[in-house]
Amino acid sequence: MRVSLKSLSLGSVMNTPPTIKRFKQVPVTGEIPAGAGAFAILNSKIAAEFGMMMAEFEHVENAMPQMLAVLLGGYDANTAGYVLRAIRNPKTKHDLLQHLLEKAPVNHALPETFDQILVEYQRLASQRNRLAHGKWFTSDNEGSPVFVSESSVDGLDFLHAKEIKSERLAKMADEMRALKVWVYTTTNEILTERQRTAKQNPRDQKANP
Repeated sequence: MRVSLKSLSLGSVMNTPPTIKRFKQVPVTGEIPAGAGAFAILNSKIAAEFGMMMAEFEHVENAMPQMLAVLLGGYDANTAGYVLRAIRNPKTKHDLLQHLLEKAPVNHALPETFDQILVEYQRLASQRNRLAHGKWFTSDNEGSPVFVSESSVDGLDFLHAKEIKSERLAKMADEMRALKVWVYTTTNEILTERQRTAKQNPRDQKANP
């Protein structure tokens, strides 16, 4: 028996009917007061804390090649750095590191500390990205409250922006400094020992210069 494909509806060839998605009004949750404002950061304290936080994350990124070197079973963090710098997206970096940690046989004996570091890295990277790509507003002028919309599906960011305090940005910067130190202290001893062992075994040294 021949069946015309045109006579088949989408629902008849699927086990469950598809969910039809259409426009849905997004609730307005913003906190920007009515009146004059600027599409910028005019509060110098907020601007300074934001810049410091962004700078600190780059130092975290500079530490992560040591994680990759360990997870690859080697000790050459410099070459590992070329790999991570070629990956622009922090989530992709995290996924690569986590996959190696969980799947590579060489890492079966690594402590839970490595898992905890990757969780913290993903958390801070996600927060940093939302602020870096958010839309910033200042309600009036220098010293006035600053608001940020971290995401907006309707493009009306000013209707969803919420006030951000300098304390939040300072806390993020402190957490990034702590993570950087955590990465170095966790990986330094492993990498140093592997390098020492490789120098005693010329064959290993050639494989991991």
